[in-house]
Amino acid sequence: KPLYFLSQNNQFCFSSDIKVISDYFNNNTTISKNNLFLYLKLSYFPVNKTIFENIYKLKAGNYLVYDLKTFKFETHEYWGKKNVLKYILNPKKNISEDKLVLACKDILAKSTKHTLIADVKTGIYLSGGTDSSIVTAMASSLSHEPIDTYTVVFSEKDYDESKNVEQISKYLNIKSNFVEIKKDEIIKYLIGLPKIYTEPFADISQLPTLLLNKNVKNKVILTGDGGDELFSGYNRHKWLPRLFTLNKYAPFFLRTGIFRLYELIHSDFLEKLISSLTIGEQYLVRDKFHKFMVAFAQKNKLNSYLSVITNEANYVNFNSEKEYLKSYYN
Repeated sequence: KPLYFLSQNNQFCFSSDIKVISDYFNNNTTISKNNLFLYLKLSYFPVNKTIFENIYKLKAGNYLVYDLKTFKFETHEYWGKKNVLKYILNPKKNISEDKLVLACKDILAKSTKHTLIADVKTGIYLSGGTDSSIVTAMASSLSHEPIDTYTVVFSEKDYDESKNVEQISKYLNIKSNFVEIKKDEIIKYLIGLPKIYTEPFADISQLPTLLLNKNVKNKVILTGDGGDELFSGYNRHKWLPRLFTLNKYAPFFLRTGIFRLYELIHSDFLEKLISSLTIGEQYLVRDKFHKFMVAFAQKNKLNSYLSVITNEANYVNFNSEKEYLKSYYN
């Protein structure tokens, strides 16, 4: 959970719900235009920022000390960049891939076993993706009781993952529960999202998660949020290796030349091609093709990957992973 806080006029207010702080000050909080700009640019509020002026989030790996005499506060890091940098820049040598896989599995097992300790029955939100499937497999192997999984089923086939879930459930020999959601229900819940999440939240999983929460009662629920970053669950992890193979046959100067040509013609020629598609497809084609071209024009694999995940191609220019990590953690 985030920890929000506001310190002003010799008052200090904190809560895990930003709405509590806003209510305490009679909704006299002001939306931060600068932070809103960052949110629209990045799809999240970076580090300690929120949608409101003067309301902050305590940074991960930090603790806060508030002085009741001076009405001032300080934050201190107890775990963070130094710890991460130490292990990344000085990796243990002579460790085989098999040992690394087993070590990762052991960490996952300990984490999952800890979260399975509860006073009520445990369930899992299973989407059929990499992250929730890993959590489901781990939990089913560790639990002494049968694990129930819950999956949202949409009437639109493009968003229906029930077949993937059925295959996973059959393989793991667990019970699947499908919660069918109709289009009119989605529209109904969309209107209420701002009251539920209290500040902008750009993850599209928020809606199916909310709909599942409405239908699943008296359970401790495990999810796989964050697993795609750790276990290569995104499309970029599939197409970037193909791009790296392509780049072997195209020198850097040729790739940059092709990219400059693309920048000159894409605004006119490409838009005419894209305009023949439906509105939703137009956005996807335009966005993915542009990401591909930017990644194609980078000088090495690291910069190609960074250009995809940062959306800041102009700032990406590192010769090695160590150089990037030192820059990032400093």
